[in-house]
Amino acid sequence: MMPGVVAGFPRAAQGKLVSATAENNYGFASTGAGGASNIGGLDPASFNIVPGAAATPGATGEILDLYWHGQNQFVYLTVRGSYSNRDQLPFTSITVNGVTFTKSTATDIGVQYVGYTIRWNRSANPFPVGAHVINVNS
Repeated sequence: MMPGVVAGFPRAAQGKLVSATAENNYGFASTGAGGASNIGGLDPASFNIVPGAAATPGATGEILDLYWHGQNQFVYLTVRGSYSNRDQLPFTSITVNGVTFTKSTATDIGVQYVGYTIRWNRSANPFPVGAHVINVNS
């Protein structure tokens, strides 16, 4: 059996978003996309959304940004890799503390920095300062 696979099905990746804030942005951001950079963190560092993949810096599937932008009220997700649309991202949904973000309802933003960015409309901040459990469902 392959690591990360349970009874023939990839297990959901699980980690923590350690949310911080800067300039009305909340969550984790490393790229500077949307004006957010160097806030928060992930545990494990280099958290990966590819089923069964290790948390390795620079690997395809590494989460580069997961944050709420307070001014325009969007949740942004940037994933490292050569993706050209949201359908290529290797997950169906991400749940953070019980709030689910479904890939099919996201808006494509496109290639930014070394990854691909999507966003969801979200008027309320889902990532207040503190630790939040992340589950990535494939």
